[in-house]
Amino acid sequence: MYIGEKRWKVLRCKLSDRRGDCHLENKQIRISDKLEGKELVEILVHEIVHARVWDLDEEAVEDIGIAVSNALANWYLIKGE
Repeated sequence: MYIGEKRWKVLRCKLSDRRGDCHLENKQIRISDKLEGKELVEILVHEIVHARVWDLDEEAVEDIGIAVSNALANWYLIKGE
């Protein structure tokens, strides 16, 4: 996946202590394999925002993830919502 002009690897994997994370050094986003639906979209957006705007404060990143996942759910673009 390209975020900005840089290629990032996005992985679904077992994460015991978090729902997702973003590693700027190796351009890698990991998303918990337990997530689905709206929560999956929220965390994926959250980590993409971290990757693109790394110095944005955590509260703003959380707000963006929630707003985008809610908007997609309201438009029935997330399966099962």
